[in-house]
Amino acid sequence: EALQNVGKRQFGEARKILRESLLKNQNNGLFKAAATDALHLGVIAFFEDTQEALSAYQEAVNLDSDNLEAWNQIGNLTLRLGKNVEAREAYEKVREIAERLGDKKWECSALRKLGKIELIEGEGKNAKMYFMKAYDIDKTLGDEQGQMKDLNLLGVFFLVTDRNAAKKYFKDSLKLAEKLDNDLGRARS
Repeated sequence: EALQNVGKRQFGEARKILRESLLKNQNNGLFKAAATDALHLGVIAFFEDTQEALSAYQEAVNLDSDNLEAWNQIGNLTLRLGKNVEAREAYEKVREIAERLGDKKWECSALRKLGKIELIEGEGKNAKMYFMKAYDIDKTLGDEQGQMKDLNLLGVFFLVTDRNAAKKYFKDSLKLAEKLDNDLGRARS
């Protein structure tokens, strides 16, 4: 019912339904279901109210500490707010949980985001290490979409230090984008 209200752009009603569901699930000891409700509340608030979204995602991880999506969104939102330390902590949490659960896709996502923070802060060696680690995992998995992202980020990294290396990474990323018929990947490369 809440999602139907979102589809109709009735966000207030959707929030009310989700909040009631969250409390009901929490009172019944259904903490993962309550965490999912909190996650949905965060999604609704994500584009309108950063603080409300952040609170919802924090509530989700309080209810389910292994909720990768909620930790990831906490990282995204704290990075949006310019709180790099908190963003790094959230992405490290994603990486830690993903490693423990054996979820390589989430691990790569966290590595890429940690690398981006390092680039923002001017820590190039660490950024390169994160991007290379993500690329190695994606290559092992045969995840060409992930490899394309990793190669693109390596290209961005090398723009400052080695333009020839940057060109190579961008060309390799573009080849994968064309193979995958990925317009966004083409635009980035």
